[in-house]
Amino acid sequence: MIIEQITTVLSQTTTLLHELTASVRFVQTLTRRVVHAVSRTLADATRSSFWRDAEVGLGSTEGETGERKWIRVAPQGVFRGEKLMATDTYFPEGSPVGGHGTRILSILVGDKMQRQGAGTLTAFFGPGTLGNGSRWDTCRLGQEIAMEVEFLKTCRFDATIFGKVLVDTDSLNDQAFSLAA
Repeated sequence: MIIEQITTVLSQTTTLLHELTASVRFVQTLTRRVVHAVSRTLADATRSSFWRDAEVGLGSTEGETGERKWIRVAPQGVFRGEKLMATDTYFPEGSPVGGHGTRILSILVGDKMQRQGAGTLTAFFGPGTLGNGSRWDTCRLGQEIAMEVEFLKTCRFDATIFGKVLVDTDSLNDQAFSLAA
C-alpha cells in the first residue's frame, strides 16, 4: 500500500515537472519575442529618416533624325526611381499621342544598368501607360541618372522619373530650429 502511494506521488511529481519544464520554455520563448518586438518598436520610433514621393525631371531635349543623346541629371538627394513617364512632340498621322519620334535605349543609375536592349518607343512610357514601373537602384549623392535616347524623327523629348527620396528628419528638425531662432 505504501509502495503504491509512493509510486502515485512520484508519477504525479514527474508529470508536474514536465508541465513546469514546458511552461518555462514557453515563458522563455514569449520573453524573447516580446524583447524583439519592443526593440523593433524603439528602433522605428528613433529612426531619423523616411522615404517620400518625389520626381526628378530630365528636362526637354531636341534632336535631329538619327541622332543619339545621353540625358543626365544628378538628384540633390538620395533617390530611388520607380516609374518613368516620357513623351515627344512627334505625332504620326492619325495618332492622338506623341512618343513615336524617339526611342529610349538605356537607363543608368550611377554605373548600374536599369534598362537595356534594342530600345522602346517613348509612347510606351506615356502618362496613360500602366505597368512600366519597377524599382530602380538607389541613386546616392554624387551619382547621376543617365538615359540614352535615339531620335527617330526630328522632335523634342521630355521625361520625368517618379520615385522616392530619402528625407532626413534630423536635418528637417535642425532647419526648423534655425528658422525659429
